[in-house]
Amino acid sequence: MRFTISVLIFFIVQILSSSSGFALEAITLQLPWSHQFQFAGYYAAVSKGYYRDVGLDVTILEGNADKDTIDTVVNGSVHYGVFNSELILRRADGDPVVILAAIFQHSPLVFVTPNGSGIQHPHDLIGKRVIVNKLRQHGELHAMLRNDGVSIDQIEVVKAYTTPEDCLRKDIDAFSAYASNEPYLLEKAGIPFNMISPISYGIDFYGDSLFTSEDEIKRYPARVKSFREASIQGWQYAMVHQEEIVDMFLSKYGAIKSREHLLYEAAKMQEFILPKMIEIGHMNPERWEHMAEMFSLSGLLDQDFSLDGLLYFESENSVAAEEFLRVAWGLLLVMLLVIGVASYLIVINRRLKQESDEHQKTSLALQKSSKKLKEYQEQTEQFSLSAASMLSVKDEKVLFRGISDAIIEYSDYQRVLISLFHDNPTRRELIGYAGVTKEIVKKVKGTHLSKYWYDQVFEVGVLLGQCSYYVPHTMKDILNQDAIVYGESIEPTDSDQWHPEDNLFVKMVDGEGNFIGVISVDDSKSGLKPNADIVRPLEIYASLISQIIIMKRTQQHSQLLEDQLRQAQKMEAIGNLTGGIAHDFNNILGVILGHVELGLRVQPENQKYISHLDEIRLASNRARDIVQHLLIFSRKRERELKTIKIRETIEDSLKFVRSSIPTTVKITTEISLIDQTVFADPTQIYQIILNLCTNSAHAMEENGGDLFVGAKVQQV
Repeated sequence: MRFTISVLIFFIVQILSSSSGFALEAITLQLPWSHQFQFAGYYAAVSKGYYRDVGLDVTILEGNADKDTIDTVVNGSVHYGVFNSELILRRADGDPVVILAAIFQHSPLVFVTPNGSGIQHPHDLIGKRVIVNKLRQHGELHAMLRNDGVSIDQIEVVKAYTTPEDCLRKDIDAFSAYASNEPYLLEKAGIPFNMISPISYGIDFYGDSLFTSEDEIKRYPARVKSFREASIQGWQYAMVHQEEIVDMFLSKYGAIKSREHLLYEAAKMQEFILPKMIEIGHMNPERWEHMAEMFSLSGLLDQDFSLDGLLYFESENSVAAEEFLRVAWGLLLVMLLVIGVASYLIVINRRLKQESDEHQKTSLALQKSSKKLKEYQEQTEQFSLSAASMLSVKDEKVLFRGISDAIIEYSDYQRVLISLFHDNPTRRELIGYAGVTKEIVKKVKGTHLSKYWYDQVFEVGVLLGQCSYYVPHTMKDILNQDAIVYGESIEPTDSDQWHPEDNLFVKMVDGEGNFIGVISVDDSKSGLKPNADIVRPLEIYASLISQIIIMKRTQQHSQLLEDQLRQAQKMEAIGNLTGGIAHDFNNILGVILGHVELGLRVQPENQKYISHLDEIRLASNRARDIVQHLLIFSRKRERELKTIKIRETIEDSLKFVRSSIPTTVKITTEISLIDQTVFADPTQIYQIILNLCTNSAHAMEENGGDLFVGAKVQQV
C-alpha cells in the first residue's frame, strides 16, 4: 500500500510537471544545417521521449545557407535555435537572443590544407586561395588570423563553400571546415592533409549553442527550463549510444551521410563536447567575455559591450508563478485520472524494471569497453616504442623482419605479409613476413600481382582508421583468389567475429600520397572484427615502413645525381684534354703537310716519290679532318646558329663516324638531299649524328652489322 501511494504521488507529480496535463505543447527547433550527428542530442530527446515527458511536442527543422537561423527565432517563427559564436554579435546588433546552453565546449572550426603544401601556420595562408565564410560566421578563424598578424585582405578569399565535396577541389590551397566532418571525406579519398586549429593559437571559442529569444523566456520560463533540461538529457544519451542514434538518423530522417561518416562525426565530437569531463550545456561567463574581447579586437564589437541578458539564468519567481498555474490545473485533473492510476502504475513498474535492466547492461558494456580501450592503448604504446627502437637498424632485411615480428607480438594478428610494389616490374616484392609457412611465402613470391589490383580493395573495402581496409568474407569475391592468403582459424558461429576468410589491408603511401605497398593480415588472435583502435598499431608500422622506403629512394636518387655529375665532370676533363692534344697534333700535321709540299716541288718528275708523297698528304688531310672534329666537340662556346647545307654536314660527320667505330660495322647511306639548308648549330648536328651512330655501333660491336644512315625532305 505504501508503494502504491508513493507511485500515485509520483504519477501526480508527473502530471503536474507537464505544461497542460494531457495536451503537449507544440515546439519548434531550428537547425542551421541539415540532419546530421552534429545535432544528435535533440533527435535523441525526441526519440527517447525526454521532450514528451515534460509536456513538449518538439519538431526539428532543417536549415540551409539561405535561411537565417537567428532571424527565425527573433521574429517568432520558431521557438528555439542552434548557432555558434555569432550570437554575441547579433545580441550587440539589438537582436534579443539568449544563449541557454553551450553544447560544444570547443569550436570544431579549423583550416584544412593539403599535406605537402607547406602551409602549417596561419601566416602561411598569405597570398593563398582560401575558402572561408564571412567574418561573423567564422569568427574564431578570423580571430586566429588576426592574432598571427594576418589580414584577411592578404588572402584570396574564394566563395564560401556550399557542399562538403568542395574540400576535394584541387584549385584551393586551404578551406574552412569542421574537424568532425570534412576530414572524413579527405581520408576516404586517400588525400593526406594538415589542420590549423584556432585553439593552438589561443582562440578557444564555444561551438554550437542552444538559444532562444527574450520573449520566450519572459512568457514561458518553465517551458524554457524544461526544454533546456530535456535537450541536455538527450545529448547525454546520444553521446553514450552513438550507434543507436546513427541508425535512427538513417531510418527516420534520411540522412545524406553514410553510416560510416556519421560514426566518424560522432567519435570526433567527443573531443569538442567533452561529455566525460564537463557537464553538457555548461557555460563559463568568463569565456564568453573572452570571446567578446576577441571580437572587439577584430573591430566587430564595441569594447564596452556587456554580456547582460545574453546568457540564460533561471528566474525562480517567474518559474514559480508558472508552476503555480500548472499545479492548479493539475489538481483539477487529478480526480479524473485516479481511475487510470492502477494501469499507469503497471506501466511505470515495467518501465522502471526495463530501465534498471538497461542501466545494468550499459554499465557492463562500459566496463568492457574501458578494458578494451586500455588494452588498445597499451598495444599502441608498445608499437610506438618498438618502432622507435628499430630506426637505428641499417640492414633492411633485419629491419623488416623485426617489424613483422613486432606486429605478431604486439597486435591482435598472428599472420602478416608486408609487400612493396615497383612500377617495373609490376609484381609485388615480399619484404617482410611472420607467422606464415614456407609454402605461403613461396606462393606469394611466385604470384605476379600488379599494385593496381588493390584499387578495388581501396574503393570497396571498409575503411578503418586512416588507411586500413577491411574485406569481410562476404566480400571476398573482389579479391584475386590466386594471389590471396586466407587464415586457418575455425569458422565462428557469431557473424560479428573474425572469419578465417576475412582480410585486412593497411595501405602504405609515399610523400606524394602514391600507393607503394601494403601490410596484409588474415588471422585475429582475439577473434574480433577489426576497428579503428585495433588497426592503429598496424598503421604506425605502415607509416614507419613508408618513411624508410621514401628515405631509401631519396638516397638512391641523390646517388644517381652524384654519379651523373661525376660522369659530366669526367667528360669535361676528357674534352679539355682532347682539345689540348688536338691542337698539338694539328701543329704536327702542319709540319708534315709542309714537308710533303716541298718534296713534291723538289722531285716533280720522280713518279715513285710523287705517289708516296700523295699518300702521305691524303692521310695527313684525313687526320687533320679528325682533329678538326675533336676541336669542335671539345670547344666551350655558346650555341652558334647559322645557315648550313645539311647534306654536307651529314657527310662530313659520317667521315668522323667511320674513323671512330669498328670496321666490322658497315656504313650504308642514302641521302636524297641536294642543296637544302637549315638554320642550326653545326656542332650540335655533328654531335647528334655521332651519338646516334655510336650507340647503334655499340649494339653491333660483337658480331658486326650494317649501319644505315638516310636523309630526305619530309613532305608536310
